[in-house]
Amino acid sequence: MDLFPVFACAVATIALPERSTVKAAASFLAEFILHSRPIPALMTVINRSGELLVEQVLRVIAGGESPRSVLDPMADILLALTKKYFNETCHWATVLIRMPGFLSSRLTFEKKEHYLRLLLKERTNKRRIKEIVSELSLASRGLLGTEYAAQTFNGI
Repeated sequence: MDLFPVFACAVATIALPERSTVKAAASFLAEFILHSRPIPALMTVINRSGELLVEQVLRVIAGGESPRSVLDPMADILLALTKKYFNETCHWATVLIRMPGFLSSRLTFEKKEHYLRLLLKERTNKRRIKEIVSELSLASRGLLGTEYAAQTFNGI
């Protein structure tokens, strides 16, 4: 069975605006990642499509096009990637943030690097990853430091 189309469909689905759909696709992707290492066919899918997944996750978080209600499932995917494919995830994310124009124009290259380091440093603390994802999303939307951002972080 060719798993690439299924994986690609799930990757595309996480960019949709419907929270329940995104949550289901993200859950599938996280479980796929977590169980892929011992299964060569699954590992091949991750190795071939991992950069695309990281790109889509970062675009959902910091691209400004997806609703903020879909951020938590992105943290689940990032946690799975850093647990099982840490070196690959570091490489994919580094390549992506070096691309001119990738993510929000409100984020300098230094800010992108800063948030990437924070995300990659957390390999087990899901709550902390969610906080970083939320902060990155607010920064990319130009909302960091606003009353809205303060209320958002009080709710976490």
